[in-house]
Amino acid sequence: MRTLSLLATLLAATLAVSSSGCAKRTAGRVPAKVAASAVATAPAPASASTDPAEPRAPRFRETAVYVDGVQKGILRIQELPASFKPRTETYGSGSVSTNYYFVDYAKMLGLDLKKLRAAHFHGGSRVSIVDQAELARIGHELAFTYTRDDGGKPRMEWPSKKLHVSTLIDMLSAVAFYVEKEPPHLLADGLTLVMPDGSEVGENIPYTNPEQGTGTRVYVDGVLLDTVKRKRLTNDLLAGGGLEVGETSKFSLDAYARKVGVDPRKAKAVDMVAGDAVIARLPAAKTAAVTFGVPRHNRGHAMVDVPTKDGSRPARVSAIQFFVKSTPPSRAFTSIDDAPEAQQPSGDRASKGSSGASDDE
Repeated sequence: MRTLSLLATLLAATLAVSSSGCAKRTAGRVPAKVAASAVATAPAPASASTDPAEPRAPRFRETAVYVDGVQKGILRIQELPASFKPRTETYGSGSVSTNYYFVDYAKMLGLDLKKLRAAHFHGGSRVSIVDQAELARIGHELAFTYTRDDGGKPRMEWPSKKLHVSTLIDMLSAVAFYVEKEPPHLLADGLTLVMPDGSEVGENIPYTNPEQGTGTRVYVDGVLLDTVKRKRLTNDLLAGGGLEVGETSKFSLDAYARKVGVDPRKAKAVDMVAGDAVIARLPAAKTAAVTFGVPRHNRGHAMVDVPTKDGSRPARVSAIQFFVKSTPPSRAFTSIDDAPEAQQPSGDRASKGSSGASDDE
C-alpha cells in the first residue's frame, strides 16, 4: 500500500509539472494584449482559440491585403510602404512589442477611415469580423506584429477589453477592408461566411479576381502596381532580340516596367526582394541590362538575373520595388546565397505542388 501511495504521489507531481510547462509555452504564443482579458461577445466555436494548434493557411500563402476585393499589398515586412512606421509599445509586465497599426496602414492605402464599412481578419478557416461601429470604437487599437523581429508571419494584436467581434484569430492569412462593397457576414454557426445574396464565400476572398493570384509583385513608391504573370508576357518584352516567347525566354526589366507605367530611368533606386530579404539595390542606370524569366514550377515568381561584381546571378524575386518620388529606405541587404527564398526550388519538389501556383501564373 505504501508503494502504491508513493507512486500516486510521484504521478501527480509529474502531471502538475507537465501542465505548468504546457501553460507557459501556450501563454508565450499568445499576443501580450490578447492574453490579458480580450473577450469576444459572440460565442466562439470549439476550434476558435489562440492555441498554437489552430488551423492556418499553407506555408506558401502570403498574407494579402484587399480593398473591396482588389489586392493592395502583402504584409511581408519588406513589402510594407516605406512611410508606414511601427510603434513600440511597453506593457505593464515590462514586455516590449513592435506594433504595426492597421489604422496607419489603411491611411497609407489612401482609405477614408470614416467610410470603412468593415474589416475582416482571416486566420486559416476562421474570420474575425469587425463591423463599422466596432471600428469606430477600437479601430485605432488594432495592430499586427511579426513572429520574428526581422519578419516572419504576421499575427493579430487585440486590445485588452471586451470586443464586439465574431471571434478572435491569431495568425493572419488575409485582411479584407470593405468600403464600397457590402461586406459578407457569418451565419449563426459562426463559421460559414456568406455573401450578401446568401451564397457561401468558400476559400477565396470575396469579390476578388482569380487573375490576381501569386507571382512577383511590382511596387512603385510603396504602391502595388502589378503582378508579373508569365501568360501576359508578350513578344515586345523579349530581351536580346528574341522573336517569340518560349519556355526559357528572357524578358527586359526596362521594357516590362515601361509597359506597366513606370519609367525606370526616373527611379532613384530599384530593390529586389526575396521573401523577408532584400538581395539587391540597383541604380536606375543598371536596370537597362537586367533580364528575367518566369520558369515553370517556380511559385509563379520571376527569376531575375541580378547584377553582381562578376556579371549576374539568377535569383527568385518575390517583389521588385521602384522608388521614383519617395526616398529609398535604409535597409540591410542579404546575399543571394544567404536568402533561402531567392533559390529556385528543384523541379521534383515543385512538381509535387509545394507552391500551390499554376504554371500560367
